Amino acid sequence: MSFMTSSTVTTLRRIARRVGLVKAAMLLLRSLGYERLLTKAMAARLLPGACVWDVGANVGHYTRLFSECVGSSGRVYAFEPLPVTVAKLTAAASGLDNVSILPVALSDRTGKAAINPGDGDQLATARIEELGAVPIELQTGDNMILIGAADLPAMVKIDVEGHEFEVLRGMRRVLCTGNLRDIFIEVHFAIFGATGRSDKPALIERLLSDHDFKLRWIDQSHLHAYR
Repeated sequence: MSFMTSSTVTTLRRIARRVGLVKAAMLLLRSLGYERLLTKAMAARLLPGACVWDVGANVGHYTRLFSECVGSSGRVYAFEPLPVTVAKLTAAASGLDNVSILPVALSDRTGKAAINPGDGDQLATARIEELGAVPIELQTGDNMILIGAADLPAMVKIDVEGHEFEVLRGMRRVLCTGNLRDIFIEVHFAIFGATGRSDKPALIERLLSDHDFKLRWIDQSHLHAYR
């Protein structure tokens, strides 16, 4: 457990959400260029020819960035399960020959599930729920390798609205490979807190540490695991 996932910081986050400070902070960060530190960190670690998994690709903002960074000799696998978002992602990736779009959600099991589409034009808050409105397919990262649907990644970006731990558990074999050097995760503290899963951020850190990754927090919600 790091300082960011300690009980003290978790409690302070919960209080800040109740009084509206988190929302105000997010608005300020977006005005300054939200995720600019994450974008800079990921771009710095990408090499031409690398394979990248964009897990929770949404409408393809990072998919396009990864495509440019890895070049024609690299490969980007964009995982996005929500059909309406897949259509936008496909349009955004049009003409990018090094991008493969996989319309599935990565998890710790295979099978069927449902997703709550969330709100906003980009549906950025869509998340997997038992009573979600839209049926989707679940796959594990390990199984995607086993069936030949994707290559082993050198980098993985994960933004899945509270499903981060399940994604990691479903790719334990991938985590064990020396090929994987970097994992960038948006850890959704607010979702975990609201759904009674406040222990998940610390469990994410522990799982990654157990697989010999070093950890650093880029900002208040983005974790970088690296070798």
